[in-house]
Amino acid sequence: DRTNVCEDTPPRAAGSTTRGPMGKRGAPGDAFSFPKACTAIYRRTLRTLMSLAAQQCAPARALLGGHAVEGAYYFSFSEGPPMSRADVEALSDAFHRLVDADLPIETRRVPFADALAYFQSAGLAASASLLETRVSNPVELYAVGEHLRLKLFPLLASTGAVAEQRPALIQGHGGAFLVFYNPNGALHQYSPSSTLMRSFGAHKAWGEVHRTRCVG
Repeated sequence: DRTNVCEDTPPRAAGSTTRGPMGKRGAPGDAFSFPKACTAIYRRTLRTLMSLAAQQCAPARALLGGHAVEGAYYFSFSEGPPMSRADVEALSDAFHRLVDADLPIETRRVPFADALAYFQSAGLAASASLLETRVSNPVELYAVGEHLRLKLFPLLASTGAVAEQRPALIQGHGGAFLVFYNPNGALHQYSPSSTLMRSFGAHKAWGEVHRTRCVG
């Protein structure tokens, strides 16, 4: 079923744009008011696609964060060197390939043992930990190509559906990165709060010192 889950979205007015705040692949574009009924589903789909892109680019590293910072999400990796500009560009390219492919986001019912084995083999320790607390069998998962994710909330019908508002990656602080999603302005006008960015960095450092883990 490829029907968009946001069925109550009103039709676009004549002449309205479907380009996001950055347009395609970072080109400045016109602002687009994304339907409010779909905002939460859009953002959750965006974060899911970022996790898929990270799995493709850095399968041995765990993606952390997804914290909301004004009009963006803040991500970092659990270990390894800080992200370079080339790393961010590779991650951005992987993300846009997923969007351009317009892959269906399908629901599958998978035997518990098979689902757990997938997350463990893929190095998705947080998903494996969450799955171990569940008692249902089979388990409902989202399938995107060859990748699987826990079905925790509604997502858009396909990876291409986020092209309604094309997001772009920008370099963040401390070797992390931001995924911009705010529909109310262009990226070149956006500057993340330095106070929030410092607080996220301090919180991550505190968690590493105390070996604190959160899986959701």
